[in-house]
Amino acid sequence: MRGSEGTAKFSLPLLPVVPRISSLSVQGGNLPEREVRGRGREARKTLKRMVVLVSRHGRRLQRYSSGRRLVVGCIPYKLKEVDEPCSEDTEPAIEVLVVSSQKGPELMFPKGGWELDESMPEAASREAFEEAGVRGSFEGTLGKWTSKGDDKIHFMYALRVTEVLQQWPEMDARERKWVSKKQASHADPTPSTVSSAPTFLQ
Repeated sequence: MRGSEGTAKFSLPLLPVVPRISSLSVQGGNLPEREVRGRGREARKTLKRMVVLVSRHGRRLQRYSSGRRLVVGCIPYKLKEVDEPCSEDTEPAIEVLVVSSQKGPELMFPKGGWELDESMPEAASREAFEEAGVRGSFEGTLGKWTSKGDDKIHFMYALRVTEVLQQWPEMDARERKWVSKKQASHADPTPSTVSSAPTFLQ
């Protein structure tokens, strides 16, 4: 619109008034400021969990050595739960976690490309989280070998599982399964993964 002197005048819309956090209310009455802040923290945690439930894609950050892609993985395992304690001369039973391949029905251990912004253990931990939905502590390395096609170098770790998540990035693309050591010996990759593993896989 224009004023009486010919100058242009504009009407700005009124901005909504944002209430103080302590004055927020829900059905049933006002919430104390501490509870409101607590709910805000929980909402941020939930949002953070939703954000991290995404696998890395692409090979822009992949590491290579002499033209071979460097692949890092792990064998997740746990002590089998039994009703009776093991005797002194009996080793505790071990269960190994395997996941299904996205390309077929075969079982495999969590593994994937080692990227430039992470260490080997970090890469193995990330693959365990993305593909199998587990976290844990590393108990040692299981060896290194070159793939049959001579295009990849594999590094494997032993991961003692301490947390099994109900949601993980590839839960809709893979199945996970706890199996015996004998069954795990048929999982991919096999070239010395199990034969070079520590005593719990022997």
